[in-house]
Amino acid sequence: MDVLSEILAICRAERAVTARFHLFAPWGLRSDGVAGSAIIRMARGAPWWIEVAGRAPVCVAPGDLVMLPLGAPHRMGSA
Repeated sequence: MDVLSEILAICRAERAVTARFHLFAPWGLRSDGVAGSAIIRMARGAPWWIEVAGRAPVCVAPGDLVMLPLGAPHRMGSA
């Protein structure tokens, strides 16, 4: 089993919601999060930023995968 499959098995995911966005700079999105659910974000194309309350923003490069295991509220944006 690959590492991601092992992590998802530990999370005991019972359902999934998927979405795909094609965004052009400047852009920004805010998520109120989903308490008790893992949120996974993946970067394709240009780098972008993610910020979780109380933490410094992190640059997400193409090919990166971001997992918020507790479904934390967060903001994402091109700059």
